[in-house]
Formats: sequence, C-alpha cells, structure tokens
Amino acid sequence: MTYISLYRKWRPQSFKELVGQDHVAKTLSNAIKNNRIAHAYLFSGPRGTGKTSTAKILAKAINCDNGPSVDPCQKCNNCLTITDGSSLDVLEIDAASNRGIDEIRDLREKAKFVPTGASKKVYIIDEVHMLTQEAFNALLKLLEEPPSHVIFVLATTEPSKVIPTIISRCQRFDFRRIQFPDLIKHLEKVAIKEKIEFEHSAIEIIAKQAQGGLRDALGLLDQLSSYAVKKIKKSDVIDLLGLIGSERLFEAGMIIDEGKTDKIFSISLRLSDEGRDFRQFVKEMVEHFRNIFILQNGGDENVIMATTEDVASLKDAAIKFSKAMVRRLLDIFGDALIDMKQEGDHKLVFELAMLKAMSPGTEESLDAVHQRLDDIERGAVEKGDNDQEKTNAKDLSRQPKKADVSSEQKAAAKNLKEAPSEKSADASIDKSGVTSSTMTKRELERFWPTILAKVKQKSLPVHAILIECVPIEVKDNKLIVGVEQDWQLTLLNKDNNKQTIASAINDILLSDLSVLFKTSAMAPPETAHEIEQTITEMEKAEEKNMGETEDKIKMLQDKFGAEIVNEQD
Repeated sequence: MTYISLYRKWRPQSFKELVGQDHVAKTLSNAIKNNRIAHAYLFSGPRGTGKTSTAKILAKAINCDNGPSVDPCQKCNNCLTITDGSSLDVLEIDAASNRGIDEIRDLREKAKFVPTGASKKVYIIDEVHMLTQEAFNALLKLLEEPPSHVIFVLATTEPSKVIPTIISRCQRFDFRRIQFPDLIKHLEKVAIKEKIEFEHSAIEIIAKQAQGGLRDALGLLDQLSSYAVKKIKKSDVIDLLGLIGSERLFEAGMIIDEGKTDKIFSISLRLSDEGRDFRQFVKEMVEHFRNIFILQNGGDENVIMATTEDVASLKDAAIKFSKAMVRRLLDIFGDALIDMKQEGDHKLVFELAMLKAMSPGTEESLDAVHQRLDDIERGAVEKGDNDQEKTNAKDLSRQPKKADVSSEQKAAAKNLKEAPSEKSADASIDKSGVTSSTMTKRELERFWPTILAKVKQKSLPVHAILIECVPIEVKDNKLIVGVEQDWQLTLLNKDNNKQTIASAINDILLSDLSVLFKTSAMAPPETAHEIEQTITEMEKAEEKNMGETEDKIKMLQDKFGAEIVNEQD
C-alpha cells in the first residue's frame, strides 16, 4: 500500500477538525445553517494554516447529498470525490502557474456551464496574488456578475498583493498562526494515533520550529518518525534540524554574565567542530533572550516559545539578568543577524557579538548606562576592582610642566569648538537611586564620559577645563578629581563652577556628592588670571552671538510680521 504523508493523511475533513481557526469555522458554519452562503471568499494567512483545507470543507458542506450541511457525511459520491480531488465540480487552480489573462478567460467560459453532479460549482484559486494585472481585471468582471451556480474561494499568503477591487467583492477571512499549545496538543494526538513514541520536550521543539504552521509541524513529525530508532527524543530533533539546544544557550548566557572572554573561543571552536551554523546560534540567542524579556516584563509563561523543562531556568535567568542587560543583548544579537547577511565569516561575527555583550563599558548607549547602574546597585563588581581602586588614572605626583599661557588658551578654545554634541547623554536614566559608597574606580571611570557630557550641556567653558581632569575615587561622600595645573584648580574651585559640576554628577549618579579637586602641579598666579579672562571673554562672545540672533529675529517679526513656527535647540 502506498504510504501517505502525515500532513495529507491528517488533513481536516470537517469544520470541527480545523485546528486554531475557530473564528473561521464558526462564521462559515452559521452561514451554511442560515443559507447565507456568499458567492466569493478570500482566505488569507500564513502557509500551512488550513486555507485550502477549509475551502474543500466548504465545498463538501455545500454539495453533500445531505446538505447543505455543517457536518458533511463524508460517504456520498460528492464528499468522496471532493476529498480525493477527482470532483468535476470542485476545481483547484494554481495561480502561480496559471497566472495569465488567457487562463482566466478560459475559466470565465467554463464557469458558465452548470455543475454535473453537485449543486454548486466551486473554484479554489490558490496563491491568487500571483495573477497578473490583466488577469485580475478579467477575474474582477466574473466576480461582479457571477453565475448563480458558481462559488469562488481565493486563497493567498500575501493579501496586500491582491487588488482592492477584488477584495471588496469577497468575504475575507484571515487565518491565524496556530497557537503553540494547540499545536503541541494536535501533534501529540497524531503521534499517539500513529503509534509514534516521543518525548514531550521533542514535540515542543517541533511545534516551536513550525512557527504556527500545522503542515510544517506534521511534516517534521513525519520526518523524525523515520529518523528516530524507537522513540523521538529531544536530542533527535536538535540533531536532525541542526539546532543549538537550550543547554548551550544557557551556557552562553552564563559566559556573558561571568565575563569570561576565553570561554567564547572555546564554545566557538566546539560549534565549528560539530558543523553547527553560527547564524542559527545567534537566531536562537535572540529567541532565548526574548523569552527572558517577556518574563521580566510580566508576560505569561504560556506566551513564550519554550519547552516546559526550560521555563524554570528562564525564570531564574529573568531574575539574574537586568532588564537593561537583556535589551542590550537583544540589540547586539539582532544586529549580528543583520551583519551575518552581509559578512561571510559568521564565526567572527558571533565572537565579536559575544565580546561586545561582555563589555558594556565600551558603549555609550543608554542601555549600557542602565546596566552599569544596575551593576552598582547589585554590587556586582569583580574582586579585582579592589586593586584597581589603588591605581590612579594619572600619576598626580609627576613633575609639573612649565606653564604656557598661550598653549592653554588654544587648548581651551579647541575643546570648546570640537567637543561632540551630547544633547541627551542622561536621557531616560532609571531614577532608582545609586549607592555611591559601592562605586569603584572602574565604575567611576565608566560614568565619567557621561558626567562630562552633562557638564557640557550646562557650561561649555567648565567642560573645556574639566575634560583635562581625571576622576580618582569616591570617598566620604566626595568625588575626588585630579587636575594637572594649579590654574585649573583655581578656576574649578569657583563656587558657580563647582556647583555646575556637582549638579551634573547628581543628574547622572543620582547622589548628592560634593567635589574635591587635587593637584600637585603649580603654575604662576598670572596664568590662572589670564585663562579666566579668556574664558570670560568667550562666554561674553557666546552671549553676544545669542543676543544678535534674538535681535535679528525681533527685526523680522517687527518688519514682516514673521512668526516662529518651529524652534529647535
């Protein structure tokens, strides 16, 4: 006896057997009961969700000898011939290979003839979006004035490509992807009926890979029943489909969390030796952290696409990782997927993505700042940081350089001119409070560029001086900053400048820290005076430019009645 594939053998034969399309089954059943059958239907949705099967069920329900009936008998000649595809009155047309105007003209001619043994002639046009514009126009005329004995069912995976005039003449039904639990339930039912032994986790992985398509799910089950020796196991599904597996995904997450860069290359080598696809690994990493993201943001565990045995581990990971970290990882691995489409060396892209995931200190993104804040709050700092706290970024005890007023003035002017814009350096920072006493030298250095950017927003001259300085430590609720020259110390210790810096620190670190400046270098008093005079002149010039701009705007308003419609910083 000829073997029949599972997806063909288990094709639904009645509205009751439709999986995951209750809204379609209910509407069509009521239409048949109330004798409100339309002359044209449009079934749209992803592949393998039951569009063509529903069209055949509808044809049987209309043409059954005991009908029209919601439950066709499946025994009469019409039901049997429609089921095996031999009916002369129910015709399936593939629009992908019959897409021209000549084929539609031929259909129009044949549609005039009355059915031979059924009450209605049913035309099922699959992939209707593949028709040419001329063919659509020819079909439109037929849909406008169809013969009373003809019903059209148009099926498509891309309804946006069907012209609106066709859609407006059909009753449209949108088929949905079959939900994960429904897919698992149906696969287990089929496996039991077919006497296929299986592990529950294996069925869950099959359902996940099918992505809501029942035909794909049954096809995978059929393939695995031949691959497995006695029982379909989780390992069989992973090996046959070339998947990575949740164990390796959790291992990669642990490597990122621990920051052990050497293990990146170990796991990379292992994957390479096993012939695994690095793009598949990154794709599964995105799905993995998406599940964690859903759990972190109040999503129900039934929403996530994961096996039952992995849910508990995912919940633990949702607690272990911060929300900012998970958002960063989704961005990093999402970008890596895009890069892999352009780069031939997928292994290198994977390794770089893993390294980037471990190094939030090298990024200036808001999520990276969020992560650093979370690390401070949790006290998640490496033991080696204690040694780093003892080392200053610059040796403050080095010998002072000979003061050069003109060179310092040029440096200040250059910094004012060339400093990059940081309009939103601290935007959207989580105001959850930072414990400054836990801040290490390493964390202080990470936040320093963001503090500088905030100072720059408040005062460009102060930023021009502060950019030459380095943070040393946080001690006794004071941020100690090292400066190179005594003239810098003099200017930074001015009350208004000191207040500006303290305000910026409070905005970024959310702590009321005072600032203490230290220096061992000395410079003649006249140096500080001349630099201060230069900065004052620069501030006046900036105010003058702003004043001139305001005067010009006022002149335009007075002379021409101009109006400011959009003002930007």
